[in-house]
Amino acid sequence: MIKITKPNEPILTENLIIVLYGQPGCGKTSLGFSTDKPLLIDFDMGAQRALNRKDVVRVSSWNDIADIKETDLSIFNTIVIDTVGRLLEVIVADIINTMPSMSKKSGELTIAGYGVLISRFKNFMLKLKSFKKDVILLAHDKEEKNNDKNISRPDAVGSSRVELVKIADLLGYVYLNDKNRYISFNPSEEHLGKNCAEIPDQNIPHLSTEPDYLAKLIAFTKNKMNSKSAEQIKAEQEFQEVLDDINRLDTIESLNVMVQILAEGDALHKQALVKHGETMGFEFDKPNKCFKVKAPENLPQGDGVA
Repeated sequence: MIKITKPNEPILTENLIIVLYGQPGCGKTSLGFSTDKPLLIDFDMGAQRALNRKDVVRVSSWNDIADIKETDLSIFNTIVIDTVGRLLEVIVADIINTMPSMSKKSGELTIAGYGVLISRFKNFMLKLKSFKKDVILLAHDKEEKNNDKNISRPDAVGSSRVELVKIADLLGYVYLNDKNRYISFNPSEEHLGKNCAEIPDQNIPHLSTEPDYLAKLIAFTKNKMNSKSAEQIKAEQEFQEVLDDINRLDTIESLNVMVQILAEGDALHKQALVKHGETMGFEFDKPNKCFKVKAPENLPQGDGVA
């Protein structure tokens, strides 16, 4: 039996996938270490330059990480990938090494090879997500022309960038301005963004004073996504109660009484009422705003057998 979640039942978000991108040297790796119990998977081999360094796995080939298991991560709450671009390059190198037919003489992947790359990346992300950890994906930025303006996007091979943006709950742009660091999750004409928690653009504090900066931002996002005001819950309950009342109607008289009750009501309730009346064998007379018995010519034709 399928499990149906009612409108007044919350759908909890327990783990997030967050993409942070920006110029080299803007402190993305240090931000990754400001999460809750992080393990940084270091494809860029640059973790030693970060502030407040925590546990690290240094990756030089796909074999170093391909068999990662949930038990390997039992003491960690956050997995940080540094960087996505280098992760994809490692996968590309493995594809060329193990599947020569998927590459050209120039060393680039074939179209089929790029399909394997996307599949490998998606499967790796699904594996990490199945571990029930928060996942932070760090990426360099790449400036591209969009009409007459430059726009910063995460640097990733081919269409893998599309997948990167799709899987992100939050997509943040990290940048420097007058030697201060800022982060913006809001999309603009200058950069991409995704902001499910309505986080305002903000100055990133020095991590020596707030070593758990990103952990607090993640907690805020989860609370925002999972919380509902009492007014929202009450409104949803009342909406569902009216739907339940509609589904209990069993006579044409009761249908027409409900038509009057919903005269100034919600359009969705009215649609539900019309649909329920039709399933009972009646039709809705729009000009007269009432249900009536279907005329004989509107009834389904029989097979002629008495």
